[in-house]
Amino acid sequence: MTSTVFGPDSVRIVVPVQAVATNQTYRTGRGRFFKSPEAEAYRTRLQLAARQAMKGRQPFDGPVVVEIDFVFGSNRPDVDGPIKPTLDALEGHVYANDRQVRALHVYRYVEKNTPCVRIAVTKINEEASP
Repeated sequence: MTSTVFGPDSVRIVVPVQAVATNQTYRTGRGRFFKSPEAEAYRTRLQLAARQAMKGRQPFDGPVVVEIDFVFGSNRPDVDGPIKPTLDALEGHVYANDRQVRALHVYRYVEKNTPCVRIAVTKINEEASP
């Protein structure tokens, strides 16, 4: 994570999980699309961690800045694949809607034995947003 200041209008979430990419999110079967078990598990773990990190606070209203560190267990995954599933999982828990995201900083790391997702969300001043 970069040097974001964490205060009452910010939250930091760390989840020891391998990020799931958009192309791993849906499966087909019996003529319909459904969310893959991996995607459901990823979403559930992020949402649980988000609720715990918010400590009973309501989701942020107004614009936010999001920083994400994707720590992959191998060099194979792309950095852009898990962005949407990650932002979507935080909706209703950290912010109301991912349309509130005014800036997004994403970093990719590889640590074979310790994949995780580290997320920082900071509410920003309405006047300061573009």
